[in-house]
Amino acid sequence: MDYLMKQLLKDYEIKRNQAILDAETRKRDLFSVNPKLSEIDSEIAKLSIETTQAVLHSKDTAEHKKLLEDLKKKSNALLKEKNKFIKELVKDSQYLKPKFECKTCKDTGYAQKDGNLEICSCLKQKIFDAYYNKSNVRKLEKREFFKI
Repeated sequence: MDYLMKQLLKDYEIKRNQAILDAETRKRDLFSVNPKLSEIDSEIAKLSIETTQAVLHSKDTAEHKKLLEDLKKKSNALLKEKNKFIKELVKDSQYLKPKFECKTCKDTGYAQKDGNLEICSCLKQKIFDAYYNKSNVRKLEKREFFKI
């Protein structure tokens, strides 16, 4: 991988990490305004751990299914409650999600297409722009070769 590609991917990583960090900051700020949101998150995590432990200790597959269904019901109810609080505090339903520059690749530079991982069009464009800027085409565009 050449230097340009390494630099572009490093830029993507920085941009992606910043979007995730910004989302975490928004979450922390929102949770400080309404501590109930943090309690709900903790309750969901606690339920998940308890269910996992119960499934691991039980050999009955029917019981596993019931435990997982109960977890899903309880988690969904808690998520509804959490989303209701969030909606009351901020109108944007996407407020807690990272705001990536590219929706397709989520600022990774790569996207799934037909089950395969491919270079995203946004990264292809950045590569093209970089090579175009390195070339002398820009200088040539400004010159007039023929005057008629």
